[in-house]
Amino acid sequence: MIVRRYPSVAALRSAHPWLAEREAEHDSLIAQLIRIEEGVDRATPYLAGTEHPALAVWSPGRRLILAGESVEAAVVLERAVAQERTKLTSVLGPPALARAFGEACGLRRNREVKTDLRVGVYVLRDVQSPDPMPPGSFRRMRDSERLLFNEWIHGFHRDTGLDLDYDAGVFADRFLGERRMWLWEHERPRSMAARVSKTWHGQRVSLVYTPPDDRGRGYAGAVVAALSQQLLDDGARFCCLHTDLGNPTSNALYRRLGYEQITELEALSWR
Repeated sequence: MIVRRYPSVAALRSAHPWLAEREAEHDSLIAQLIRIEEGVDRATPYLAGTEHPALAVWSPGRRLILAGESVEAAVVLERAVAQERTKLTSVLGPPALARAFGEACGLRRNREVKTDLRVGVYVLRDVQSPDPMPPGSFRRMRDSERLLFNEWIHGFHRDTGLDLDYDAGVFADRFLGERRMWLWEHERPRSMAARVSKTWHGQRVSLVYTPPDDRGRGYAGAVVAALSQQLLDDGARFCCLHTDLGNPTSNALYRRLGYEQITELEALSWR
């Protein structure tokens, strides 16, 4: 099996037209390709694929992202990545591929491989409004609410168990400066959500967080529904959303809003 390196995102897209046909399913990988094209990730990326087809996309400092269906291709791609002597520490992809890649990498580096998260990938094209709708209104988070943003971002990471492995100030500058953060407000801010990334025709919603004292009142559903509708009204053909499959409450909430699970991913890491 031959691994082909691609000099650009355009070359990768040309060689793998199936990616565009399954855009929502592969939103993580496509979002990473867009970040590379737009220069958000300035480090030299690793873009590779096999004829089966399968793809591996990696930017230093991020997870390597896999797409495809062949476990054999995942192992071959891991071998090719290893030859680059990268400082890779994690992978995200379809469960069988991610495990094959992670296990091969862990054995090569004599590291224990652990599953960080089982991810449900959801897509929405028509919003179902919460019933009942909680009191309050939808608005953008203001730059003056930076302290609230930092507090809630840390709360989000505590709840999800994910590491906050970036500079919080830079993160706030980016998300507030680009006006990506939204709130549900009832007398005061109650819940937040963000537009975190985009595909060629879609947008992904994430960073959904409600402080513990305000949970169970419908605020999270309201802010996610309102943001999803806003993105569709602004021209997105669909919205994507990722969930922790170990959290039945959030998965049930998003299904009530019209989100449908279309695939599953698994995130693994080794140190």
